[in-house]
Amino acid sequence: MTVVGVMVFALSMATPVSAGGAQTDKWPEPFESGTITNFDPFTIGLMDCDVLRRVELPDGSSKETMSCDLNGIYLLPADDGPPSLCVDPECGPPEKALRYEGGGCDTWMSDWSLLTTGDVVFAERAEVVVTPSGKVHATTWYGPDPLTPEVCEELGEE
Repeated sequence: MTVVGVMVFALSMATPVSAGGAQTDKWPEPFESGTITNFDPFTIGLMDCDVLRRVELPDGSSKETMSCDLNGIYLLPADDGPPSLCVDPECGPPEKALRYEGGGCDTWMSDWSLLTTGDVVFAERAEVVVTPSGKVHATTWYGPDPLTPEVCEELGEE
């Protein structure tokens, strides 16, 4: 299956379906976000996002899906200095699709929460794909009890 085929399949599987009291919402306008675009060198990309959908289940857990386009890539220096706009070709989108996943207190923050309330809520699980053409698709899951910075501090996962 080609990368495009995988992306189309992933997008079709991520389309939220409301069932059994679930609430489905869609963010009404484009917004900016960010993601990892490479691990060597370690870079982050700013993204223009057109799609953000959220499905909340009756127990308070939720799933968010988003589709975006990279608009700038920043190099994060190893010495913890400030990020800098990277113009070197090695800092472009990945040469082949980059897929990463994780979760917890250091992986992904809910764009829905940031846009609606300004609150920081970390994903319990996140799956992100960055393509060579600069397309980004992310699917994230959140538990019924928000994983906030305060909760992360209590868990020792700051």
